[in-house]
Amino acid sequence: MTQSLTAVLVRPARAMAQLDAESPSDEEDEVPDDFGDAWHLGPDSPQPPATQQPTRFYGRKELDTVRAIRDLGTILEEVTKHLDGTGKEVTITVEINARSDGYDTRTQRIVKENATQLGFDSHEFED
Repeated sequence: MTQSLTAVLVRPARAMAQLDAESPSDEEDEVPDDFGDAWHLGPDSPQPPATQQPTRFYGRKELDTVRAIRDLGTILEEVTKHLDGTGKEVTITVEINARSDGYDTRTQRIVKENATQLGFDSHEFED
């Protein structure tokens, strides 16, 4: 038994545009969730209204003292490089919080001198 397929194209250009819109090429990214259903309606369909884009990012991550350098490198590569660029401002702040039963005078002196030499914005020991 042989089947024959028949079809009638009324507007070939419009049909091709719709097929192109329904099957994204390999070069296209996935359709963003906030784009709605308009992406598959074709070139004559109304575009979704523009939405306000976020203008700020804040992230905080506690680093393990043993892996801090590796983790900071990963953060710079995977997050900061995507935020940095022309016309954009990126600030990285290192915050150190340490707690002990008591820091001796020698440790306090070394840490204070090193923090000063490294240009810390602020540093202090507290009771």
